[in-house]
Amino acid sequence: MLTKGDVLAFLGKASGPLGTYKGKELVSEVEAYNKTKGGKSATKDAPAKALDGDALRRLIVSNMLQASVKARTASAMPPPTATFESIIADYLPSAPQPAPSATSAVPLKGKSAGEAYLEGLY
Repeated sequence: MLTKGDVLAFLGKASGPLGTYKGKELVSEVEAYNKTKGGKSATKDAPAKALDGDALRRLIVSNMLQASVKARTASAMPPPTATFESIIADYLPSAPQPAPSATSAVPLKGKSAGEAYLEGLY
């Protein structure tokens, strides 16, 4: 987690991110960091150069190139192989299903057609 003390120490407005705390291990770690790469001496030795228009364009284009190369090589799944039949199959009508055989209502013997019609309703 980045704290306010870390930011102030990086900007050089504080002596260290720990403030006035005098822990042996932590203070030695901060001092070692300041001596090697962080701290005030590193910012004085290598001042940051402002980017002009051409440098900014080159930076943007190079990052876009790296991202596109990474995206092209990162495809883990090969594209599915498509055949003509698999593509056209969605557009063709399905095979006609056999129509169910229609059973005609045969009136029962001994009853009229009207009575046979109402036989199964009640």
